[in-house]
Amino acid sequence: MFKFLGLKSQDNDESEKENRQLRQRCKNVQKENKDVQNQMFELQAKYIALLEEKGEGFNQYLKYYELYESEHNLSKEQKKEIATLKEQIKDITAQKEEMAQKIAKLEKKIKKESEKQCK
Repeated sequence: MFKFLGLKSQDNDESEKENRQLRQRCKNVQKENKDVQNQMFELQAKYIALLEEKGEGFNQYLKYYELYESEHNLSKEQKKEIATLKEQIKDITAQKEEMAQKIAKLEKKIKKESEKQCK
């Protein structure tokens, strides 16, 4: 009977040893799990920070693109105005030349008339 009890105590000792080992492994796994979760939270925070940074960069890109668009449109309008002004200058120059020719003709005519009157 003692042998049977002895075996039983050995079985209990082994069971307790296995149970302690399992508890220790469970604690180790829980600790590792907690460490992994902490690392995951850190990575999520870094990822969110990167997304926010990229968002800010994209907003800055949009701002500069809008500035470019407005400057580009302004440049187009100014080029149109320049072309219009050049046309006006050409017209005015042509009118000036016509007037100069008319003045020259009138001066010749006046000169001829004054020569005729002086004779």
